[in-house]
Amino acid sequence: MATSANALYVLRLVLGGVRRRALISASTRTYSHSSPMPGYAQSLSFLEADEGEYAAASEFLPERVATEAPPVPWPTVFEHGARRPRRAQPCDIVARLVASEKYGAARKVVDELKALHTPVQHRKTYLKPALASLESTDEGRRNFLFWMELYPARGATPNHPALRKEWAPIVHRVLGENIDNAAFLAEFLELAGRKGLLNVVLPIFVVPLAAILPPHQSEEVVSRAIASYRASCRPKSSSQVGRNLASLTDIQTELWWNKYLRALAIVEHHEPAVALLHSPPLGVRFQAWARAMVLGEDMSKQRRADDSKTQGKPKCDGALLQLIDSPVLDRDNRELAKHLARVLDRTRKDLPRVGMLADTQRLLLRLRPELLPTLERWFTERSRDNLVEDEGTSVRHQWWAHAEVLRHARDGDHVKAVRTFRRHFLWVGLPPTSVGTGDMERRPRRLPNKRIVCSILPSILALLSPVERTAYRKAFYSSFRSLAPAFWPNQFTHLAFVRIEAYTGGPTAATEVVQDIVEVGLNPGLPAWTALLLSMMGRGDTEAALHLLDSMERRAPLSETRRMPPPNGRTYAGLVRVAAKHGHIHVAADLLRRYQKHGETSGELGSLEAFFGDLKSRHRTPQEIADEKRTQAAVLRELNRLDGDDLKSRIQVLFERKRGNDEHGKEKGLSEQGDDVRRESVQEVVIEGKVLGQAAAVEHGEEKQSSAYA
Repeated sequence: MATSANALYVLRLVLGGVRRRALISASTRTYSHSSPMPGYAQSLSFLEADEGEYAAASEFLPERVATEAPPVPWPTVFEHGARRPRRAQPCDIVARLVASEKYGAARKVVDELKALHTPVQHRKTYLKPALASLESTDEGRRNFLFWMELYPARGATPNHPALRKEWAPIVHRVLGENIDNAAFLAEFLELAGRKGLLNVVLPIFVVPLAAILPPHQSEEVVSRAIASYRASCRPKSSSQVGRNLASLTDIQTELWWNKYLRALAIVEHHEPAVALLHSPPLGVRFQAWARAMVLGEDMSKQRRADDSKTQGKPKCDGALLQLIDSPVLDRDNRELAKHLARVLDRTRKDLPRVGMLADTQRLLLRLRPELLPTLERWFTERSRDNLVEDEGTSVRHQWWAHAEVLRHARDGDHVKAVRTFRRHFLWVGLPPTSVGTGDMERRPRRLPNKRIVCSILPSILALLSPVERTAYRKAFYSSFRSLAPAFWPNQFTHLAFVRIEAYTGGPTAATEVVQDIVEVGLNPGLPAWTALLLSMMGRGDTEAALHLLDSMERRAPLSETRRMPPPNGRTYAGLVRVAAKHGHIHVAADLLRRYQKHGETSGELGSLEAFFGDLKSRHRTPQEIADEKRTQAAVLRELNRLDGDDLKSRIQVLFERKRGNDEHGKEKGLSEQGDDVRRESVQEVVIEGKVLGQAAAVEHGEEKQSSAYA
């Protein structure tokens, strides 16, 4: 009995387990990782199979789907085939839009994030939309500053070449396209300080800012930029690295204040420079070179001389030396070799005259154009033996560009002259104008000096209409005091305005220009008065010219503190030539007497030989130069015979002989067997008529003054 009872108990347990498993499997989902049900077990349900309610309800029940996540794979040595995708950062929507060049949508996202007080991650990729939005408009400037705010800040670093290579073109572009907006430049300079870029931006900005801003404003701008740089980049840590970076920041600060002090001296803000020198910012010591510039001790020539002694003789290109040393050359190439030798010799010592360099460029373009880039490279590049950056290189680049501008202006190609000026120089010292604008290549532009402004001003005025020229002149004289004294007008600036009006409008227009100059409190200077005199004499208003000359000889007052300048020998020379050209022989004789009474008694025009022989040989062949010399000798012989009242009659004889020669025509040739004395006399009279008939009055003063100024 016991055995059968035990067997029955075990059988009940087995059958009960099977029934329970069947119930569980029927009530769970279809998909399961459990072991399969045995085939002998019957499928049971929680409803009776014969009831119709279950069948009707099962038609409307959804199918059960697997909701369990797939199993996590076991870690292995090798990477899995299916990697999880990299999740983007929360703010990368802005970076993705910028990468897709959807700058407008990206800016809207940034504005929304800022409205929600959500920080935007700063990235270098935002420099691209900043440069794309940079335009010479208010909206373009705002967009540029907006994207530059999202550029990441740097720590204090030296101005290494890689940093300059990346940022110098950008800084030059910002400066060149926005030189007329000082407020934007000041804001960008402060932003550069916060971003740690001041060591690249400030050396390029400092001199132009000193030129276009008053001293107190430029000093405030520089001070704010340096303060923002120190607040952003100077570490407060006491570690060794922190102390080194703090020391670097202090050195950079002192260097930048020295640059600013030299900039004030360059643009001739002497009093503010002296005040800054005697009361420097806290912890700043000014260098000896900066002190010498402020106190008027120009060390540039001495420094270049010392550099030439230490560096030795600079190497010249073989093609240039071969042309100079070639023994067999024709006449034109001999002249070119002579100009090249003079330029090379002067460059080794100091710098050649700009006019000499312009003439050499013209000869090279006409005879050997392939050598012009070679000469430019030799003239502008610094010596390879000098490992330190040569600050004179910038001066030589400016010198070469000035020669290009002067060459185009002398050739009469004023459009090309203005375009060359815009390509190389910032538009500072001149009122804005649309002359010479167009698609310009992006390249570094330098600040012009007063000489360059005086060289380009006649070309600008020649391209303006009379109405535009008058408005431009008034804008120039009404705004010059807002610039640095280095760009204030001088006598050659006044001469450019007077000469163009005298040429186009006559003495009346030239007189109006002179009166405008006097009304603004300036002295027109002797060149401008001489141009007005020559205009009156050339247009036949002899009485007005002589009356003005009388006023100049007695130095009539212009105002309480200014008087008219006395005429010099060049003034009388131009008047005599113009009077003789128009047939006013008696006036020419009187002017000769007045020259001997009031003119110079020594110097270039101290003698009558120099008086008549002061003719430029530029753009003339050697034969023409020889003819001019023979003419000067003939004129000297004729003048030596003049005595007292016989002066007028002898000059009259010369002009009657010339007039008779013009009426009967020149002879086609002279017999070689003729009288040598007669041949020389005829040649002298013909050439004398040519000399006196030239319009050398204006050209004489212009060429001499421009070459002396250059």
